[in-house]
Amino acid sequence: MGDLRRLDALPRGCSASAWLEGLLPDPPEDLESRLDRCRKLLDDGRFDREASLFAGRREDPAALVVCTTAGSASRLEMLAVGEGDRRRGLGRALLTAAVSSLRARGQATVRAEPVSSREGPWRSLLESLGFEGRSLGSLRMHRRLNGRLPAHPVPPGYELRCLRPGEEEAWVELRNACFPGDPWPPERYGSELSDSPVYELDRILVATREGRLAGTTIAWEADYGGSPGGLIHWVGVHPRHRGAGLAKALNARALRQLADRGYAEAWLNTSRRFEPAVGLYHRLGFEIHREMLAYELILGGQAEAPAP
Repeated sequence: MGDLRRLDALPRGCSASAWLEGLLPDPPEDLESRLDRCRKLLDDGRFDREASLFAGRREDPAALVVCTTAGSASRLEMLAVGEGDRRRGLGRALLTAAVSSLRARGQATVRAEPVSSREGPWRSLLESLGFEGRSLGSLRMHRRLNGRLPAHPVPPGYELRCLRPGEEEAWVELRNACFPGDPWPPERYGSELSDSPVYELDRILVATREGRLAGTTIAWEADYGGSPGGLIHWVGVHPRHRGAGLAKALNARALRQLADRGYAEAWLNTSRRFEPAVGLYHRLGFEIHREMLAYELILGGQAEAPAP
């Protein structure tokens, strides 16, 4: 296994972020945002220098753990073990040493997030060391597009169609009415949608009543590993039109379009706090693919008092 050494003891000219990329040359999609954050922390030197460690030869690390600290709370940013060095106890040894360092300094807690429910070995390691998990609410759901697809009639008085040229700003207004806590400026339509290589107005489905936009969903595309799949994207119904069955009609139409475009499967991202939406997606044949979790270990130090 070799000695466990602090990352700040690396030889001059060695890059911890480059080593991290070497340990995880092809990270799964769920790990990419965590890897990007950790790489930046390493490049900027913003890591806990006593609790961030590596194992292996000085010129060729086999594993590393990266922690950050703010006040009495610490965060486990990354634990990475090279493929050829797994199942040798390196991860456990590094994490145990990092936690011991934090506990010895009187830290109150150490937290790891986000953790995918599909990261079985990582979750098992955290739980074996006393970390307790809780849901962050973020869900990714999935269904196949073979076989019978759901159908739902368009509610009386409404029309379902594709977005038309010139309606882009109206669509943003509708989206903002559906999600008032996260408003978009009109120009964000470009950065989020029309600048995409898969953009087509026909992908954006809308429900209208008396010529005004009342609801929407997008038959989009995503690559969550393997090959591109269909994505149900930005499902929203204006508050004045909720309860009429528009969401089910729109999503059923979007699933049909995705199947007609040749996708073998459909994905969507949502949150547990949107309970009616999660129930609808289950009725449309979706199952939970993964849930994002936060794990926390109470170390026993003195927690900071909350700000008044």
